[in-house]
Amino acid sequence: MIYITLQVLVLLTTCYILYRQVLNPKAFSIASSYEFRFFILFNVVVLLGFGSILAYNLPDTNSVLKRVMPGGYEWGLLGVLIFLVCWLIVSALFNIKERSYDYVKIDRKEDSFCSVNILILLTSLMVASTLLILAVYGIPQKAMFSGMSAQDLAVMRTSGLHNSTAVPTLVRRLFAKELSIVLSFIFLSRVVLSRNRNSIFKSKAKLLLFISFFCAVYHVSFELSKSKLVAYILLYYLLYCSCKLKAYKRKTNLSSLFLTFISLFGVLVLIFSLTYPDYDFQQLILYLTSRLFVSQISPYYYSVGLWVNDISIAEPFDIIFYLGEVFKVADFQAPAQRLTEMLFYDAYISGRMNYLSSFLLGDAVSMFGFYSVPFFSLYIAFLLRGFFFIRCFGFPRDLFFGLGAAVLYGSNFMSSLFPFILSSSVIFIVVFVSLASKRTFLYLPK
Repeated sequence: MIYITLQVLVLLTTCYILYRQVLNPKAFSIASSYEFRFFILFNVVVLLGFGSILAYNLPDTNSVLKRVMPGGYEWGLLGVLIFLVCWLIVSALFNIKERSYDYVKIDRKEDSFCSVNILILLTSLMVASTLLILAVYGIPQKAMFSGMSAQDLAVMRTSGLHNSTAVPTLVRRLFAKELSIVLSFIFLSRVVLSRNRNSIFKSKAKLLLFISFFCAVYHVSFELSKSKLVAYILLYYLLYCSCKLKAYKRKTNLSSLFLTFISLFGVLVLIFSLTYPDYDFQQLILYLTSRLFVSQISPYYYSVGLWVNDISIAEPFDIIFYLGEVFKVADFQAPAQRLTEMLFYDAYISGRMNYLSSFLLGDAVSMFGFYSVPFFSLYIAFLLRGFFFIRCFGFPRDLFFGLGAAVLYGSNFMSSLFPFILSSSVIFIVVFVSLASKRTFLYLPK
């Protein structure tokens, strides 16, 4: 009976979040941010809420779920429910604060834009890093359509590209990939919010926008990830919708957003069909559905099952080794990597698998025990909800809008814990905010 109760509570809480924060949000900071609403829809509602229920009821969907130990499903569902309740509590507190603010008065405050000179310098750094990577690796994306088998592509992705040190990680990941993503979002915000109608040859912002966008597409798809490319393009479009709402007071209706989602999903299906020509249409859809709803929650259940059965695969002090890896002075093996090695030893050793993506509270349970779930749930909810609360009052607008999208795209919400809260990306963003403009400030009314 308790299992049915947990499922019903998770379902009801998920449906409430879907209605109140995605379909009909009342909070201004959520309603005015299409990209944050999509993040909630995809990560909190679909992958976590509905995904956890489907995985519980379909334990034979994949090999990870088949191996979940006794107690893993029940305690795992309880952890999901705790997170969803904490998410609602934090959102309610921010909503109460928002209702006391006069947004019309705030919008009349002086606005400003990022210093274009700083942005040009950062773009130059990004372009130079991209050219270096092009010279060393060429265009690895061509391999997706070269007729290589799925196994050979996996080896190329995990061993040849993901773990390659031919170009230093600082240059390849930070100065090239992450910088191109952040700049592309900022330049898009700048062009739309400033209502720039000049041609590309008469507008520095538009020229930099095109350069940063094409560099970002190259880096996002560098490791042959089809879903990350589609996610980037979708987030790019949703940021455009948010900026258009802010600049022109034009809402994007849900039917247009739905058609956009369907179109991009069709593109994803097309890319998968070209990459895996041996799959028929039915196999392809089943594979994508499994990846979408179940695959990323499966290792979470397995991790909780290990904790219930007193099997340790991580320690709290692993955070020291993670920080050492960020600064390239130590090696760190994430709990998800250890799970992969345990469950798929041959594939892991041969380089065909790198690590399993998992809801980040799976890592928290592995390292700190189940009783840390409420703490990390509150922290994660406060971090995400708080950033978009602050974005409503941040100036320059283009900086805060762009960084908001970058934070969501770089989120490891359905991957792992430490990269979510302590990654080099976060450090970079803080430094970038400090350098981007001398006029960066927040207007938070009393």
